[in-house]
Amino acid sequence: MNLDTIKNNIRPSDEEKDNAIEIYKKIYSYIKSDYGKESILVGSVAKDTFLKNDKDLDIFIFFPPNTPIRILVKEGIEIGKSVFRHLGIQYKISYAEHPYVSGIVDKFSVELVPCYNVQTAPEIISAVDRTPFHLEYVLANLKPEQRDEVRLLKRFLKAQKIYGADSRTNGFSGYLCELLIIHYRTFINLVANATKWKIGTQINFIDPVKEFSDPLIVVDPVDPKRNVASAVSLNSFSLFMDACHTYEETKDNTMFIGPKKGYDSVDSGLLILIDLYTDVHESTFYAQARRFVESTVQECEHYGFSIYKHGVYERGVAIDVEIKSLPEFKKHVGPPIDNYDNVSKFKHVNPKTYVEKGKLYSFRKRKYCDVNDLIEDIIKNGRGMGTYLKKAEKKIYKGHLAIEHIKEKIVYY
Repeated sequence: MNLDTIKNNIRPSDEEKDNAIEIYKKIYSYIKSDYGKESILVGSVAKDTFLKNDKDLDIFIFFPPNTPIRILVKEGIEIGKSVFRHLGIQYKISYAEHPYVSGIVDKFSVELVPCYNVQTAPEIISAVDRTPFHLEYVLANLKPEQRDEVRLLKRFLKAQKIYGADSRTNGFSGYLCELLIIHYRTFINLVANATKWKIGTQINFIDPVKEFSDPLIVVDPVDPKRNVASAVSLNSFSLFMDACHTYEETKDNTMFIGPKKGYDSVDSGLLILIDLYTDVHESTFYAQARRFVESTVQECEHYGFSIYKHGVYERGVAIDVEIKSLPEFKKHVGPPIDNYDNVSKFKHVNPKTYVEKGKLYSFRKRKYCDVNDLIEDIIKNGRGMGTYLKKAEKKIYKGHLAIEHIKEKIVYY
């Protein structure tokens, strides 16, 4: 399987493209005739960089710049709900910078987002107002033959579980993919260059007006105050560089297949899964789940339980524990023996002490000798959990039961 074959496999058919445009035209006509408002198709469908069977339609509804935000939100939701009712489709209200309405139309996930109709990028009022200018930039600068290069990059990133700027992946957005191909011209050239990236690599499409401190910096050609790669975590940046190194050396095209389901556990470890059942929006769940798992790992390591790997999955967190149990007592280091005041205080708190290499030591009883006790205490007290996770129904799986439970799920690190 060569890259041309992969391109053919991931390129949407003309029928799929036509269906997407037809849905947009129906929605555009309804909004225009019933509400007198203009709307625009943005995102990867509008740029023709979407992957086969990735059926997402992003439609922005324009409001005059002098519209109060509360009116924009109220009327934007009203119009969105009306569109889906008109089509006989169920809808839901989701949240980004402000609420928007989404639903499934002919297997396409359609999002109707209100925005301000500003004439130039510096006039943007809300973050979503940039998006039409992103569309304009990509259409003007991405060559037709580069659309498949963008698709290759997206497919590669998906297989590595780092495609998407949401809190699930902390990875590469579609717009970032398009800018990287505009800059490096082809997927292969991007891979070759990415193997030489350093933490803090910066790509300037325009002179920045501020300093950035992210692992990867791609200055937005539409807004020089913004880093398009700000969502890319150090872990995702590192995973991408490592994948590029591997592909550069092996040209292994199976690296486009995935993402892989399940979890490859370490034989000597203990895999612990914590399922968290809550109906909160996906983006909120993953943001809180990531904070919770990071906090739990820190607490485990604080008490001496080292961790192999950890991650998040659909409605849960995964922690692979290296050291599961510890002796009842731990060695506790005290002050240097010639620090009289602190030696006295240390001996007062620790009746049994001893000297080793110029320092005073004692043995202290551990608070937790078994990692299971610590995990249960963390859950019981809701430590590190956001509001929604505290209210979630929780269930723990361990060892072989955990591996079986997660075999059809995708774990994001």
